[in-house]
Amino acid sequence: MWLGENKVLPNCSNNQLIFPEGLLKAPLDKDIEVSKRPKLLQDPSFQEDVRRRERLMAIEDKRRADGALSQVRTPREEQEAEAEARELDVAIMELQAKTEDARKKNEEEKKKKEEAAANAKAVKEIIDKLEKQRKQELPPATKEEIYGRKCTETPKEVPDASWKPK
Repeated sequence: MWLGENKVLPNCSNNQLIFPEGLLKAPLDKDIEVSKRPKLLQDPSFQEDVRRRERLMAIEDKRRADGALSQVRTPREEQEAEAEARELDVAIMELQAKTEDARKKNEEEKKKKEEAAANAKAVKEIIDKLEKQRKQELPPATKEEIYGRKCTETPKEVPDASWKPK
């Protein structure tokens, strides 16, 4: 070890190292700064590894919550668990896509129903307006105006719709 090769003695009671006189030429009076934050890895696979570990921890937590005893997995079992987690992720994404498609379809159907209701309302308004105009143009006629003479009885024949009073 380095301590033995350089004849450095540990002083455990004072938490110090005792160096031989010839080893250090200048005294160490400078403080060495050590960053307490570790540098994050810049490798893109780092995040993938984090996600993989989180998925495995979630599976393990679920298994423990279900009452299973903890066990060490073989690499093959880990690969199978990862494959299962990927399959579940794909299934979740497919369900989300189907849900979104169904939501869009429902919105389109709702818009069509609203348009149909608006069209029906507009047609009803037009029909009501035409009925009102027709009633204003043709005031109710008396029997004398219709038949041109005074009638005490209603004739058996009724004039057709194309006939108009004089």
